Amino acid sequence: MDEYQVSALDTGERHIVHIAGDVVLAAPGIELEDLDTPPSVFS
Repeated sequence: MDEYQVSALDTGERHIVHIAGDVVLAAPGIELEDLDTPPSVFS
């Protein structure tokens, strides 16, 4: 997992973004939820 600090250009607020591979795990405005079932498989 990688961790990056990002800053909003308009307000200067700083936040931490957590990324694993190509998946964002946590970032401002993003909330992960527990799934009741496994994710769908797209064919």
